[in-house]
Amino acid sequence: MQNPAHSILPDTAMTENLDNSEQNAERSDDNPSSDASPPPRAQETTGGNGKFITMDNIQIYPDRPLPRYDNGPVKAYAASDPKGKDKEGYVALICEPELVPRRKIAPFYRETGNTTLLRLNKTDICYWNQTREQRFVFVYHDLCEQPLLTGNIAPPDISFKNSFMTELVIRPIVSALRELADKNMFHGNIRPSNIYYAKAGRDQPVILGDGLSLPPGFSQPILFETIQRSHADPVAKGPGSISEDLYALGVTLATMMYPNPKLEGMRDEEIIRKKVELGSYAALTEGERISSSHVELLRGLLHDDHELRWGMEDIMGWLDGRRLTPQQPKKKKQAMRTLKFADRKYISAYPLALDFHKYKEEAVMVFEDGKLQEWLERSVDDKEAVERLEIAQSSINSYDSSSPAQKREYLVSMVKTALAPDLPLHYKSLDMMSEGIGYALAKTFILKHDLRPFHELFDNKLPISQLYMQEQAHILPPKMFKTFEQCRQAVRQSRVSEGLERCLYMLCPDVQCLSPRLEGFYIRNAGDLLIAFETLCSKGQAPENFIDRHVAAFLSVRDSQLIDSYIFDLNTSEKHRLIFAALKILAASQKRFRLPPLPNVAKTLAERLAPVYERFHDRHMRNDIDTKVQKAARDGDLNGMLSALDNAEMKNKDFHSFRNAMIEYKNLSNEHKQLTNGLQHKATFGRVRGHNISVIVSAILATILVVLVILARWSGNSFI
Repeated sequence: MQNPAHSILPDTAMTENLDNSEQNAERSDDNPSSDASPPPRAQETTGGNGKFITMDNIQIYPDRPLPRYDNGPVKAYAASDPKGKDKEGYVALICEPELVPRRKIAPFYRETGNTTLLRLNKTDICYWNQTREQRFVFVYHDLCEQPLLTGNIAPPDISFKNSFMTELVIRPIVSALRELADKNMFHGNIRPSNIYYAKAGRDQPVILGDGLSLPPGFSQPILFETIQRSHADPVAKGPGSISEDLYALGVTLATMMYPNPKLEGMRDEEIIRKKVELGSYAALTEGERISSSHVELLRGLLHDDHELRWGMEDIMGWLDGRRLTPQQPKKKKQAMRTLKFADRKYISAYPLALDFHKYKEEAVMVFEDGKLQEWLERSVDDKEAVERLEIAQSSINSYDSSSPAQKREYLVSMVKTALAPDLPLHYKSLDMMSEGIGYALAKTFILKHDLRPFHELFDNKLPISQLYMQEQAHILPPKMFKTFEQCRQAVRQSRVSEGLERCLYMLCPDVQCLSPRLEGFYIRNAGDLLIAFETLCSKGQAPENFIDRHVAAFLSVRDSQLIDSYIFDLNTSEKHRLIFAALKILAASQKRFRLPPLPNVAKTLAERLAPVYERFHDRHMRNDIDTKVQKAARDGDLNGMLSALDNAEMKNKDFHSFRNAMIEYKNLSNEHKQLTNGLQHKATFGRVRGHNISVIVSAILATILVVLVILARWSGNSFI
């Protein structure tokens, strides 16, 4: 089946009134128009520089890739602005649909003035002819030469001397990270292959590459991640902090100045285990002679305890020449005797937690027979871990499931969290940091993979349990208790605007609307939504229901004022309520985003309004309303259609007219009944009525005569 977005290019006039707030953002989640930007106006054209795709004022050249700028699966292409003043050229990164980019922080990133950061020109969406769908695009200035390294570790023939590394890398990268930290932004992509030599004439010797076009840390190799983040699925690492960025800088310096050949070719699992056993500093510098000027720097940056790891103030002090001594790592609690698990022996809880989910049958056995708790109590003497294990025990005992396999997964997840609450949350095949769950859920929706693990995850309160255990372990958890509780409530409801769809848009603010009916479109807001509907309706592909579960949840989370008043109507089976609610929502969206006429959407809605017309009793009024609606529909004016249907004065007139007609009908019905009953006795039908009338007339006449007599006597006249 052809992608509905293929060869469909919205009319240029349709885009002129949409504010591009990704260029001129008003920093407010409550301002729905702050996310508005023009839909793509893209087509492939052949010019003097070859084939190009036009995106607003930018020309992107699909046949001119720039692989040095590639960010994992996100590919980079040459771009230009023929009418712009900057002649240095641009680079366009074309995002992948299943990997949600960090578009919400792009306006804040663009405001940074640090010359070590790759300068962002704009973000937008374009129609990517190669895959026949809309894609989100980051357009940067082309300021870079080659990266410092093409791999993760400096080869033997390349030597980065300590004497110039401070000015070449440390000072400029730290200045960039400091500005990002001031804006509470996480880069997540610091490594030698993403740090570039600047082109001649730039203020700084190096430039830090893209960190926005993928989920946080998606393309970051395990070597450059902390032990905790390295265990998460690449898509589910979530945004980190300045501490994780500084750790990555420490690894970058170590792999460039003191490359450890033993790390080359190591599998990710081996690198992680080496870091756990030796500590990151020892694992990365094993056997190397470290310059005294950099020992304390690397020790401070590569500290595995984020509370003891050097922060921005520490590294700025080091750059200013102050002598700082990194704090010694806390001594890990080790057991007096080992615990045998899955044919391996463990002397502390953390390495056990790393392997606990890999051998699930053994995990259930060692927990249920009490050996694990006994080992923690008597041999490790870790009271906090025992307390967390007791919390897990209580939850497992109260867990109600008819599926033994599902209960086993729940048990493994809870016990692993109790052993190491700072590790990613594990459930079935998922390993996710709390703030990365939304990105993982988005990818699962887009690729149409099994969603049941996420439903079970929220329903069983596993993320909430992890946050609670992190508090117990004195780890500062992200402020997500309320959000996860709302997710738990959402998955327990089946009504439109709830379910996993609502969880998706609450947990991943960057994700576009993922309605299956809008596949191929990139929907960021209600304005984009209406233009996509207009495009579909113009091709005869109008959705059966404009406001499906995804659209309802998307709008309810992102712009509740547009839809929440109509949620009840969207969950009813009454057709007139459903279509009228859809009209109200779409009309409000057209007004909010100041969209031009939408004749095809209006025509489609007008054809479906029969159930709404039937609510009016007066046929003449129906015809009059239909005339007004059809005129507004031809003009593409959804608000005009709504005004014709939602007129309070007209509704009152129709109601009162109908009520009066009902009363009149009732009276006539009663009279008809009486006449019908009388005609059943034809012989006496007229007589009885005549007798009654004569009695009444006689009574009236007698009364008149009596009154006259009284008056005559009272006046003194005697004529009787």
